[in-house]
This record gives sequence, structure tokens and C-alpha cells, in this order.
Amino acid sequence: DSGLSQVYQLDTQAADLQVLTAQAQIAGLPGLVTDAVYLPETAQFVLTGYQNYQHNLLRFALENEFNAFVAVLDRQFQLQRLIPLPAAGQLEGICARNGQIWLSQEQSQHSAARLWREQAVEAALAETQFANPR
Repeated sequence: DSGLSQVYQLDTQAADLQVLTAQAQIAGLPGLVTDAVYLPETAQFVLTGYQNYQHNLLRFALENEFNAFVAVLDRQFQLQRLIPLPAAGQLEGICARNGQIWLSQEQSQHSAARLWREQAVEAALAETQFANPR
């Protein structure tokens, strides 16, 4: 485990094969990336994920904490902000529309599947945009 997340580009012109090309590496993420969205109006990527619990199975079994997070990156894939979401479970998806951020989590033994609007992430994005204008 290198502690780096890889960014790949999918070649949409390839006829019969799916061809991926490495584009960048992201340092500083606290776990697995499960989804991402690009915000063209602010030139930011917003990623969702949770801690890689396989590195500490005993702690996960005892506490069942996914340590979910949302990460905000600039268009060069540099980490701008990390937003912990302690109340979230196995965070899997993100949708951005009209300034709103919606997240989804999978069902687990200790938490129900859910879809919700995350205003804390919306506020953090507004702060990041204000602090780092394009």
C-alpha cells in the first residue's frame, strides 16, 4: 500500500477494449476512493470514500467505524480540503447538481442504506471556492 491514489483516464475512442492511462497520483487521502464528481463551475473534483479497514480489521470489527470522508481536489488533483463525515457509514456515491451535494451509503450491520443531502460539504466547498478563486 503506497498511500497514493491513482487517477486514470478512460479512452472512450477504443472500439473493443477499455484502455486506461495513468494521469496523476493523489497523496493525502485517508482511505479508499469510492466515487468522484467534477464541478466545472469551480474546476474542482470532489471524492468520496472511507478508511481502508482491511489494514485494521480488529478495530473495525469492534467499533464498526468506516471513517467516511469527502475530499476536494483542484484540477491538478492536489488535495485542497478533507472533510470527515463521522456519522456516515460505508460511503459509496456522490452527486452534485445545482450547488447541492448528495451522498449515498450502503447498508451494513449497523447502518441503513441511505441517500442524503450533505450541507456540511456544500458549505466547505463554498469556503474553499472563496479562499481559492479560479
